[in-house]
Amino acid sequence: MTKIVDYGLRNSAHHTSAGFTILEIIITMTLISSIAALGVTVGIDVYRSGTLSAERDLVVSGLEKARSMAITNTGSSDHGLYIENNKHTIFRGNSYELRNPDYDVAVPNSPRITSTGTLEFVFEQLSGDGLISGTTTLVDETGVSRDISVNAEGRINW
Repeated sequence: MTKIVDYGLRNSAHHTSAGFTILEIIITMTLISSIAALGVTVGIDVYRSGTLSAERDLVVSGLEKARSMAITNTGSSDHGLYIENNKHTIFRGNSYELRNPDYDVAVPNSPRITSTGTLEFVFEQLSGDGLISGTTTLVDETGVSRDISVNAEGRINW
């Protein structure tokens, strides 16, 4: 006598579904799309904020370098920083216009950032006092801004 083995393939009551329904797929794709869109938005904001902060740090570093060179009396002269929309220039002399360009140190800046307000700062030799002081404002594409100021004593605030 032959024994017949039933593996449950003939009876559909023993069968279970192993796939996803279309509703589950749509819900999953909607959640993944929403999370991705949020991530891209946050990522762009972080990038823009980082660009503005990096530009501010670059200007502050240039101001500190110019003041340091004035205090140490490098070249027996005053030193300053001139801010343009394509570069920052550390210069030797009591004004950017009357400087000797042979001693310029130019640092390129971000084209996405514009500068307004005081664009030239000069520090007096030996004392480091601000001969030309004021406030410059860095503005990114979205209108977010950061102020950097130098007072008459040469203090750099940011």
